Amino acid sequence: MYTATHREVSLQIAIIIILLVLSAAFSASETAFTSLSMIQKKRLEQDRSAMGKMAYGICHKPDALITTVLVGNNIVNIAESALVTSFVIDLFGNEFVAIATGILTVVILIFGEIFPKQFALNHNIGVAKVMSFPLRFFQIILFPVVWLFVKISKLFTALFSKHKRDNDLSVDALFDVIDVAKDEGVVDSYEQDLVQRVLHFNETNVKAIMTHRTEVFSVEAGQTVRQVFPQIVERGYSRIPVYQDTHENIVGVLLVRDIQKCLINDHSDRLVSELMVTPAFIPESIKVDELFRHFKKNKLQMAVVLDEYGGLSGVVSMEDVTEQLLGEIYDEYETGMAERIVPNPVEKGVFTVICEVSFQEFLDEFGFKSENTEGYSTVASYILDQAGFIPKIGTEVSTPLGKFTVTGIKRHKLERADFIPVSVD
Repeated sequence: MYTATHREVSLQIAIIIILLVLSAAFSASETAFTSLSMIQKKRLEQDRSAMGKMAYGICHKPDALITTVLVGNNIVNIAESALVTSFVIDLFGNEFVAIATGILTVVILIFGEIFPKQFALNHNIGVAKVMSFPLRFFQIILFPVVWLFVKISKLFTALFSKHKRDNDLSVDALFDVIDVAKDEGVVDSYEQDLVQRVLHFNETNVKAIMTHRTEVFSVEAGQTVRQVFPQIVERGYSRIPVYQDTHENIVGVLLVRDIQKCLINDHSDRLVSELMVTPAFIPESIKVDELFRHFKKNKLQMAVVLDEYGGLSGVVSMEDVTEQLLGEIYDEYETGMAERIVPNPVEKGVFTVICEVSFQEFLDEFGFKSENTEGYSTVASYILDQAGFIPKIGTEVSTPLGKFTVTGIKRHKLERADFIPVSVD
């Protein structure tokens, strides 16, 4: 039997180690390039280094990349297996081939697949840049084989694929990109929330952000400036809807600055109807983004929202639209959410709720789903709808979300209520 010399053994071991390193390099390259996110690819595009430019070019040709890696890795692993088999036979004979094959399989799995892939997954940009030139070299060397396999792959893909790949970036895909950007620290939570609000902007109806008709503060057209001024000061609004005969019949909008001019010029006996301006009327089905454009085009700050029958549904302001984008805006006269929904210090499982709280914020605070709860702007509008009448202090209103007990009313407007969630009740 032929016996290998010491030099031949050393050479064979060196070649086996080199092949194992190549196997690890191909495996790491595959994972590094295929795990690059859109944001990471953008970073490579902006990278001015030669390796960055080369890596960016490679990742934009995925067919050639995958084929090169698979062909190269298979060639290396087959060559390594053949060399190890020959090496074992020369040294120990045929009876140790099975043992050597098992050991080689474990070694390739650990050092040629698992470890390099895991490392590349954690350092994908760095590995992609380092391996860009070697990978490009193998693409050139293996070009005929790679070209043939790419063509065969595309042929089979065309035969068995029923639909053409959709390359359009959907809104859901944009949400995924923002989530990835948040995870990678490119944007913070506030920026993530802001972008998501913008993407939802054209999906939201005005009805979801308006002030419901039961909560609209309005003044009567036949009243004088002197009569309405104390109410306006108490409410603190800059624009007030004006009704005639009934609260449902909004006929104008009163500007506080016009009231101030009358008081300064000692015209406090003038009627509200003489000062009001004609309001804008919009349907409740209009989208928020369309309303925003309407406000900008016509330089408006408030509009009256009508239901499908032409009746009053509510009012909406530019501030409501802005809050849809930026979140709840509080001024120095408003309390924060922590003071608007608080646990009752006496009764366990009971929460005191300020009824002007946004209904969506109320749902979020208690972790309720928004299914079958659309169309309510505040907690007060939800309680009124569920009750079917204007409740009094002490009135209990049972709802699918839990039980409300009205504890505060001012000028027929719900101010506070105790709430027991369904999970606690």
